[in-house]
Amino acid sequence: MVEKMYVTDEMAESLRAKPPTVRKWVRRGILNPVRIGRRILFPESELQRVISEGRANNRSRRSKSMTEKNQIEKSGVDVDRKPRSFSSRPAS
Repeated sequence: MVEKMYVTDEMAESLRAKPPTVRKWVRRGILNPVRIGRRILFPESELQRVISEGRANNRSRRSKSMTEKNQIEKSGVDVDRKPRSFSSRPAS
């Protein structure tokens, strides 16, 4: 049986991304296309793999900010603590 193949635009639509993002994921090795001449095609098994691993959409800004937050917490800084408000009155 022949596996269904997707072009970049179809893959982007399936992953709820834009075509330039799909091309970036190919360059970074997140997606592994089949190249036939100049055509870049994605087998359905590749789409299912990426969806099941959840790798493509985990590259969001939120993931990066959570990583930065974890690094700060490891340094011993309490990032969730509210800043103290200082009043102009001296303490008694």
